[in-house]
Amino acid sequence: MQKILSFDRNGIHYHVFQFNGDSRPDNTIKDIGAHETIEHAVRQGANVIVDITSGNYGEALRKAALDYNEGRKLEDRVKLVHIIGPDSQKVELGLKDYRNGFNYSVPYVFSDMETRWITPEDRVEIAGRCVSKNDPDFKIKGILDVTHHMPIEYVTQSEEVLGQTFNGRHLDYLALPVGTGRTITAFDMALGNIRGRGIPVNTKFMGIVPEGENPIYHNFVVPRISGNGIEYVIENFNSTSKADKLSCPGTDLLPRLREIQEKGSTFLEISNESVVKANTGAFKLGKKYGANLKLEDSGSVGFALLDPKYAERVGIRKGDNVGIFVTGQGLYASPSWVMEKMKTERRSRLIGKVKRTAAGLAIIAGLNAGIVTLPYLAGKMGLINYEEHMNKLHIQQQKVQMIRQIFPYDASMLQAMNKIQSKYGNTFYGYDYTSHPDSVLDEIILEYLKLNKDKIQNARDPKDTIVFDNLRFLVIQSQELRQK
Repeated sequence: MQKILSFDRNGIHYHVFQFNGDSRPDNTIKDIGAHETIEHAVRQGANVIVDITSGNYGEALRKAALDYNEGRKLEDRVKLVHIIGPDSQKVELGLKDYRNGFNYSVPYVFSDMETRWITPEDRVEIAGRCVSKNDPDFKIKGILDVTHHMPIEYVTQSEEVLGQTFNGRHLDYLALPVGTGRTITAFDMALGNIRGRGIPVNTKFMGIVPEGENPIYHNFVVPRISGNGIEYVIENFNSTSKADKLSCPGTDLLPRLREIQEKGSTFLEISNESVVKANTGAFKLGKKYGANLKLEDSGSVGFALLDPKYAERVGIRKGDNVGIFVTGQGLYASPSWVMEKMKTERRSRLIGKVKRTAAGLAIIAGLNAGIVTLPYLAGKMGLINYEEHMNKLHIQQQKVQMIRQIFPYDASMLQAMNKIQSKYGNTFYGYDYTSHPDSVLDEIILEYLKLNKDKIQNARDPKDTIVFDNLRFLVIQSQELRQK
């Protein structure tokens, strides 16, 4: 358990916690207990492990399985099957892994994810078919679904949080993000363990869910008779919340969530506006107190309790100790504060510093349309007035960083790299491309933008728009510096 900070607001004492993990910048709550989950599956006689994931959980299991397989004979290794939804190319490519001659981490795209609920039995059956098709020589000893497995480490660290005292008192309330419900279930188990030892802890849990998108208050999964018997279909579920990791049509843990609710815990629905406000508030508090609160939206929803209307709704009073549990930065999402910061920087650097000339207006029009060509940018037009201190090395490092972030999850970046690299007779893999000619990095980025021209023109996801805009901006910076 790690306590991040404490602060007072409106006479209420707030305390922010997260589970202790490793020090990687991409560490999330999903990494906690991942090794334990792999070992649990093996003890159950399984060498095929299946999970449903939107990214983070599968990534944590992939890394843990890699560690487990290291140095083991082929017949003693484990294989993962990650069930993901359609249109998840970044997740699909990020979860694929082939090491030491063994394809051990396999994403399986379930095309009906948005319309059909997959039961635990379905997951096991899917995993078996997937392994038999992709690796027929692999001998399946057993298959275990760990989608909602509860690691003991979750409960242990939950006990540490609930055991904290402040001015001689335990937490009165603890706000927890709730998606499928593993975290709040762990805290409920921990509370039972503590009380079982005779310790009078009466912390009330405040489960935070996105408005209209969690099964605790809404029934999205209904049975339907089909030719194969009863199937469970998903109806009237349309996820739009920025706290997307908390949006789910159903969960195997729903009976446990109902039980936790019956014990007196509150599940608080918050609007999309409140999700963003909570995320921005977390970032500002972290900046103020020097704490790491650069969280994705789903991980920071507990800060909604700083809003007096929510605090009053759940009965929080002055003098109460209120815990806020956060769940890490995340791997496949950008928090609201990052997006807003990037938008602001993009406006000030790109639009605000373009000379108001016909050529300047033309390049803005070209950028907005997703049409950029190297000869056009390389022309000696003197379009942009940059600060003198901007240097080539800094820009090059930024480009390298963005390419590194994109190519493991986006096949079109890999396609662009291979095409440009083929011109120079070597490969991008294993190459120290921090020293690669800056002009070649520009060619790779521009080829990537060209391959994604249609996606750029029709981009709806603001995260995609920000990535494309920042790539183009870096190329423009390089072109201007080379002209000078």
